[in-house]
Amino acid sequence: MTIAPTRPDEEAVPESPPDDKEPWFSRLARFSGRHRRAVMVVWLVAMLGAAPLALTLTNALSGAGWEAQGSTSVKVRDELRADFGELGAEAAVVVYRQSTPIAEDPTGVEDLVAELRTQPAAAGVVDPLSQPAEAGLLSRDGLVAMVPVQLSAETDAELPESAGELIDAVEGMALPEGARAEVTGEWPVWSDFNDTNEEALHRAELVSGIPTMILLFIAFGSAIAAGIPLVLALAGIAVGFAALHLLGDATPLSVWSMNFSMMIGLAVGIDYSLFIVSRYREEREDGYDALDAIANTLSTAGKAVFLSALAVVMSLAAVFVVPVMVFRSMALGMILSVVAVGLAALTLLPAVLVAMGDRVLVARGHSDPDRVAEGRWTRWTGAALNHPGRTLVAGLALLVLLAAPAIGMRLGMPGAGVVDEGRSSRDGYDMVVDSFGPGAAAPLFVTTPAQSAGEVVELATADPERRGCPRGGTTG
Repeated sequence: MTIAPTRPDEEAVPESPPDDKEPWFSRLARFSGRHRRAVMVVWLVAMLGAAPLALTLTNALSGAGWEAQGSTSVKVRDELRADFGELGAEAAVVVYRQSTPIAEDPTGVEDLVAELRTQPAAAGVVDPLSQPAEAGLLSRDGLVAMVPVQLSAETDAELPESAGELIDAVEGMALPEGARAEVTGEWPVWSDFNDTNEEALHRAELVSGIPTMILLFIAFGSAIAAGIPLVLALAGIAVGFAALHLLGDATPLSVWSMNFSMMIGLAVGIDYSLFIVSRYREEREDGYDALDAIANTLSTAGKAVFLSALAVVMSLAAVFVVPVMVFRSMALGMILSVVAVGLAALTLLPAVLVAMGDRVLVARGHSDPDRVAEGRWTRWTGAALNHPGRTLVAGLALLVLLAAPAIGMRLGMPGAGVVDEGRSSRDGYDMVVDSFGPGAAAPLFVTTPAQSAGEVVELATADPERRGCPRGGTTG
């Protein structure tokens, strides 16, 4: 009997265990690989069905939601809506300015009020010329007037849309020579912000797309392999956006959920793809065929992806304890993206990798960038472990340096300053502040029992920080 010698660097590829004894993630990988066409068709149908909802997501989101549920301010807002609807506490404000005193030539204001009353977006218009001077609707120099406009909308989500229609209507009005009119207020600000936010997202997609592709190409060494993470992220974000749209139609959600959903979806999509594609290519280089390689990959990297997604979802779920709709919307948007991207990573990605065959592998004659990177990180880790004290001090110093800007961080609520100059709500806000003084664009409303109204007015009048205290109305 003769024994054929083998080279010491040659290792036999171990046989794969039977399917029924494999880990669950391995069986999932084999299912996706064997039924790759069906899996890809299902995801393609899901993406096509999600596309219309994803592209119109902003229509289902609201600029509202910064109030804390159960707070005093929310109770006052609800009282104003129920009992003092004509007060216009949440009304948009059309700011009108002309070069001559309005008292001498009120025609411009009169025409503006008359035309506003014909607009579908206006449910009610307050004529500043018919109000007493204590109402504070005319500036001290007599050149600027504020025209409160009650918006025609039934829900908070519809108010920004109604405000946008009013902005467009005012921009199209013919005004006297030298006159100017802008629309500001809470809901016009959010209308302009939503438009700006949508434009910024499109720019971000274009600006970040090229650097991301370059980095992925460097990481994978192949244009085809580099495109896989973006496909995965796109699929997950589209499905996540669609789910967010459907939920936004059922309950109020903030527009901020879209930003954070896209941000986290792109991040984890690339991250999960790096895990799985890198491990898959290593398995193929070790001699496994496509199905065995993807099964081995998901038994390790796939489990890491699942646990990572689960940890992110669980940590974000804690945000729902905060009684502020904006933060809950942010968490919901991120959770939906992570779930969708994670599902795509565990089903769509294995199907795509098996379908592409050897095209995702490193070209013959080229070194594997993943294994080269492993060597670099091994040397880096070895150096750090040889000098643990120095490494710890250097790492802490770097973290302190990066965290230093947080010392000067100023926290606050978003206002008109979040909108770019040139937008009607921002320009109108600046006009109000310049003509009526700081605080005029955000009056404070106080509700109190009728018998205590006089005492409250006296206290407010005695406040040195107040700029005016018009007496309001009463309700039975």
